[in-house]
Amino acid sequence: MFSVSDPESVNPQHPARPAPERILASGCKFVQLTSSDVEAPELSDILDVQLIRSLMTDFYAISKIPMALVDIHGKVLAGVGWQRICTDFHRVNPESCRNCFESDTELTAGVRPGEYRMYKCKNQMWDVATPLVVGEHHLGNVFSGQFFFEDEEQDLKSFRDQAAKYGFNEQEYMAALAEIPRLSRETVQTSMAFMAKLAHIISEMGLRNAQMARWMEERKKAEEALIRSEKLASVGRMAATVAHEINNPLEAVTNCIYLAKSIAGLPPHAQEHLEIAERELLRVAHIARQTLGFYREKSKPAVVDLGKLVHEVLGLYGPKLKQKGLRCEVRHEGDIHIVAVAGEIRQVISNLLTNAIDASSPKHRIRLRTSRVTLDGSSFSRLTVADTGSGIPRRNYDQLFKPFFTTKEAVGTGLGLWVSTQIVKNHGGHFRLRSIEGKGSVFSVFLPQNSSLASGG
Repeated sequence: MFSVSDPESVNPQHPARPAPERILASGCKFVQLTSSDVEAPELSDILDVQLIRSLMTDFYAISKIPMALVDIHGKVLAGVGWQRICTDFHRVNPESCRNCFESDTELTAGVRPGEYRMYKCKNQMWDVATPLVVGEHHLGNVFSGQFFFEDEEQDLKSFRDQAAKYGFNEQEYMAALAEIPRLSRETVQTSMAFMAKLAHIISEMGLRNAQMARWMEERKKAEEALIRSEKLASVGRMAATVAHEINNPLEAVTNCIYLAKSIAGLPPHAQEHLEIAERELLRVAHIARQTLGFYREKSKPAVVDLGKLVHEVLGLYGPKLKQKGLRCEVRHEGDIHIVAVAGEIRQVISNLLTNAIDASSPKHRIRLRTSRVTLDGSSFSRLTVADTGSGIPRRNYDQLFKPFFTTKEAVGTGLGLWVSTQIVKNHGGHFRLRSIEGKGSVFSVFLPQNSSLASGG
């Protein structure tokens, strides 16, 4: 006999329909599969649907009991033995199809693993279902249905009324009704015990597949991180070699500039160009020392004018902006002073401005702005570099600040933003990005007013 627990209430619109029953497959022990680290996937993504369809086909050949695998959205992934009254009639008419969808989804909610629910659907045939639970997520159900019990009497008049209600051809509908199998209760009970076990096996297989997929994804990320680390190590060794080799030529060029500046009667504009060249050589020398780990007295942070740094970098890129036909607007909201290593902040501004230029086309506009802002009660100096260029696809956001990621192909190293990020972090600040593909990007750098660098931190 059936062991019935927790009967559901009868639908008031169909008082004659027996209440659904939740039935435990007797003699079977089922364990709830728990795994909080498995997110809710789609059932079709973690199961071998073709294999399950083949298994159901073999079972139907022996038992003649219809069966289906249905996901939580009501989509039939695999089915066998479906009756013509369902495929040609009930699922064709929108109203009777809603009854089918209710059977596929709503009436199976709350059934625990190892139990199955039996109910008479609104289309007046028996359905039985047992849940598929992967981890802690109910992702679908294994169904059997579209049958009558051999010991129950059919109300043929109600089916004729149903044919008239939904506009079915009565003769063809009644012929399809006559094809519906009539099963013994013992056969249904044995079959559903099998289906409950099958559902448990499918659930366990789905959980293992989901865990395997997650493990493979994590391993892939770990491998990618290792490759990035090895690349950085290689670049570091190469950079150290290059930095070591350019130190002597840098010193020679710096001395030459010093001597050139000492020439009497040097025109003012030539003196200005030599000072810019000297300042940029000092920045190159600082980068070389930074690469080799040679932090000396002159590399220590100091109070610098952020607006002045912006104009110094713009002075270097003026010819490139003019050559490309770009408009550049600069706005300073007051005097912004920060405690920083000036050469490093110039490098950040230079990287952001270079990216803006590369992303822009003639007549596009680039805007630079400095301002003070308050975030979460703390004061920051903000540098904003905005362009009206190509913008950045959202799919690239997560990769943008990682080393070696570039969209510039042959001309990009993928290190500019990554280096800038490290510099800003070392100054206790952070980046913020807003971008619309095809319309432009806005990079904002936030540097604390009282940087930890001031105390050598």
